[in-house]
Amino acid sequence: MLGIQFYPTPKYLAYKLIKKLDFSRVHSLLEPSAGKGDFIDSFLTYRTEEMRTYTLQRCRDKRNDKIQFLGAKTEVFAYIKQEFGQEFTDIESAKKYLDSLEDDDGWWQLSEHKMQDSKNLVDITCVEIDADLCSVLKGRHRLAINADFLNWCSFTHYDTVLMNPPFADGEKHLLKAISLCENGGQICCILNAETIRNPYTNLRQLLMQKLDEYHAEIEYVDDAFADAERTADVDVALIYINIPCKVISEELAKGFVKGDIYEKEYHEFKETQLYNGDAISLLIEQFNLEARYGIKLIDTFLSMQQYVPDNMISLSVTGCTDEDSKVTDPRNNYIRRLRQKYWELAFQTTQISSLLTDGARARYQHEILRFRDFDFTLSNIKQLQIELSQSLDNSIHEAIVNLYDSFTYKYSRENPNNVHLFNGWNTNQGFKINPKKIIYPLYLYTTYGGWGSWDVHRLRDFLTEVEKVFIYLDGGRTDGESVSDILDRLYYQSNQRYAGENLSFKYFDVEVKKKGTLHIKWKCDELVKKLTIIGCKAHGTLPNDYGTKRYDDLDEAHKKTVDEFEGRTEYADTVSNAKLYLETSAVKLIGTK
Repeated sequence: MLGIQFYPTPKYLAYKLIKKLDFSRVHSLLEPSAGKGDFIDSFLTYRTEEMRTYTLQRCRDKRNDKIQFLGAKTEVFAYIKQEFGQEFTDIESAKKYLDSLEDDDGWWQLSEHKMQDSKNLVDITCVEIDADLCSVLKGRHRLAINADFLNWCSFTHYDTVLMNPPFADGEKHLLKAISLCENGGQICCILNAETIRNPYTNLRQLLMQKLDEYHAEIEYVDDAFADAERTADVDVALIYINIPCKVISEELAKGFVKGDIYEKEYHEFKETQLYNGDAISLLIEQFNLEARYGIKLIDTFLSMQQYVPDNMISLSVTGCTDEDSKVTDPRNNYIRRLRQKYWELAFQTTQISSLLTDGARARYQHEILRFRDFDFTLSNIKQLQIELSQSLDNSIHEAIVNLYDSFTYKYSRENPNNVHLFNGWNTNQGFKINPKKIIYPLYLYTTYGGWGSWDVHRLRDFLTEVEKVFIYLDGGRTDGESVSDILDRLYYQSNQRYAGENLSFKYFDVEVKKKGTLHIKWKCDELVKKLTIIGCKAHGTLPNDYGTKRYDDLDEAHKKTVDEFEGRTEYADTVSNAKLYLETSAVKLIGTK
């Protein structure tokens, strides 16, 4: 797990840089090449333990007066020096001195106020190329992105970067961080001292120009990792860069006011198939376009704000109602909302929505907010494909078993012809679905006031779920209109009322009876057999390895089960077509390779 470039950041080095930060400007923090997050840990510890405020109060028996509210401990030391002419470098010594000033007229009381909930004050992102270290970060509840920082792109605006980049090419990493903060931000970097002392490459010379441009503070520490968690014989340069926020000049601002109005025709993305290559490009291209224009608009507003009287014009991002979010930068609010929009579009596409069962769709809809923290990029979409296929496999199996149960033991007493009973594995009684036709209880006809009507909406919902299961069983090989498309064309688009007529779909024909039953006639007995095999395995009436061995290679117990279930001849067909009967996966359906 630990690569040759992995050197956790020593706490004392991190503190030397962290104390230079203007904490009032730290809202969105990034640690690239984060390792296991030591720099972030030091930041949080420093903020909790070191960033305290103080109250100095003169106390008397009957009243208190001369209350002095102070900020950091350096202000305490400065106040004591000014008032009493004494110099201190630690709070405990200052307290002891103040205690010594007690007299008949009163005493001094120095109170500490510790910062609370420091972890929630800042949005923190970690980028780490090592997958194992990325897992460690996620286990510590960090927002961790498994990527090479040099190739990683994000529209999020980071106002603070803490970094201990690989010593071998640290100049590349620091230049990338500077580009991320070019509109304003602070950077704390632990860099190989040789990078600064010997700028013999063009990149190092460019870095030196940037450091000079931003008046960077540089402190050298010799043998800095001698006592570290992972030791190294190396000198480092501690670099603090404070990049001011860009402000549009008054002349340029006048130009904006006088300039032509820019009008852009906007085309909302329409539903399409997400996992087609062109569709992916279209989605990402539009996301990037909206991100660039939105950030440009916000940056322009913030830059020109100084020329507008206070409180007359405000900037807000619509749709950002997440009360748990501590994001305060409007640019990041906008990007989070934009990500949410495009991830929602992804789940609304035909190819995704048609695969998700009702239960799976509800679960993803419930979790959609978490996608706001992840960039809408090709690599993340591909990762979603992998996760979706894994999740869908579980949902598919659950949906198949539920449908099998509905067609067999749940309603077999009312309609015994739905199933064929057989003595299953381990003496369990099994149910084999009738491969020709089943009868299912579904009440669709309602009478009121002498009139009657059919509930075509309920019919569509039920048959759509059945069709999805058969799409899984079939692997999506059968072409034809979906249940929804057929019913839409026949009744919704034509404004015709459903009158109980027979219907035909690609996997089954349907007869609807007023007495409250649905007659389903199967068009492909192979898929009904597959549904039965999967359902029987789930309930233990067929062994898990059913269909994986030739009949002659089975023991007597297996042969007896085969004979009861389908017979030797049909079993030979099962073994010969094992891929058809035994495999069910979402991978092919959503295009994951």
